[in-house]
Amino acid sequence: MSLALHAFTATGVLVGMAALVAVLDGSARLAIIWLLVAQLIDGIDGPLARRLLPEEATTKFDGYVLDLVIDFVTCVLVPAAFLWEFNMVNHDRSGMIAVAALLMFSSLWFSRTDQQDSDSWFHGFPASWNMVIPTLWLLDSYVDRCGLFIDTDDDQCAVCSSRSCRSVASVEYGGNFDLGLRRSFRNDLVTRNTRTVTGAHFRRTFDGCGSDCCTTH
Repeated sequence: MSLALHAFTATGVLVGMAALVAVLDGSARLAIIWLLVAQLIDGIDGPLARRLLPEEATTKFDGYVLDLVIDFVTCVLVPAAFLWEFNMVNHDRSGMIAVAALLMFSSLWFSRTDQQDSDSWFHGFPASWNMVIPTLWLLDSYVDRCGLFIDTDDDQCAVCSSRSCRSVASVEYGGNFDLGLRRSFRNDLVTRNTRTVTGAHFRRTFDGCGSDCCTTH
């Protein structure tokens, strides 16, 4: 049973490869679908293992390490390729620095020995690029459908660089929204910073755009 569950977890890397192929084929929407499938697998394999395996079960495979390997592929490598392939950053020095920062600081976060505390709060930005980068791309697609011509590449470089640096910073990110009710006021700032991953980009994009900007198209 344990081997079967580890094999199920390992299918995440196959899904990650499918997402990467979709990126290289220029199919952003298909890549996002595959990334969502990877998230689904990542979300249910742990609960399945806790439900089906006895606590005393032993195996020569480490599920935690396996999760980290697959998460690095689906949460970092594929989104980094997505970022570059779909021209979300400029193909110049600034874009290369943004992608390099994403890869390097994400690698450092995955090697942290204090990734989470006992309340499931992450220490540093948890390299969740599989959610951040597709969301930014969807926002840009929405802008295009509105008929707006706004260059947001610099914003995306700034978002990626700032979030990357926070992967090694002493800042907390909530792993469970309910826990925010039990945290002190100091974490309100963390919550606001988390929202700026997409919120600041969204406000910047629609600055000066009327509420009916999309109704006429």
